Amino acid sequence: YLGKAYWELGQLQKALNSYQTALQSYKQLDHVEGQANALSAMANVYWSWGQYHNSLQLNQDALELQKSLENQRGIGIILNNMANVYRHMGDFEKALACYNEGLTIFSTLNDPLGKAAVLGNIANIHRERGAYLEAISFLKKVLELSRLIQHPSFEGAALSLLGEVLWLHGSPSHAKPLLHDAIALWDNLKARGEYYVRALLTLAAIALGKNQLELANQY
Repeated sequence: YLGKAYWELGQLQKALNSYQTALQSYKQLDHVEGQANALSAMANVYWSWGQYHNSLQLNQDALELQKSLENQRGIGIILNNMANVYRHMGDFEKALACYNEGLTIFSTLNDPLGKAAVLGNIANIHRERGAYLEAISFLKKVLELSRLIQHPSFEGAALSLLGEVLWLHGSPSHAKPLLHDAIALWDNLKARGEYYVRALLTLAAIALGKNQLELANQY
């Protein structure tokens, strides 16, 4: 899609217009999977705008189309997307229900990347609820899967988040080596995005907790 390029540039209205054009073309061609993908992409735009009810409706429409095709992977992806919307709405129970349904699908398909994505999202719910032991358990699974499939971006995110949650749980000594590993990995990838910054901020917080002001400023 041209819409994807606009999406990556942050030009969301242009992205939405492009996805709507694609949807009409797929309808004319009676291309059901294309329609489902366009609807799912449109749902993500509304999610980014915080228009969660519109996002859920479009995802639901996409889900019905994927079910009509019996496309299990497509169903799993949309369930994960819907769960993300519910999570941002603060409806953790519905989010977990969708995540767990998606996780079952990805496990049946033996799709480790799909499993890792959903497990990471479930960990985020537990982190946001302050259930740190549960979050740690899920993040360890994500780390294991990411290393199994040799996916460095997932591994870096898992290391950063696991270190952060261990610190929140009161285990800074266990957190620090994971955070340093995360920083080294992101440096190697030459990618200093969100999870690189989060690792640095957590290390700075650990240093501040020990009154190591000079060290905290270095981070």
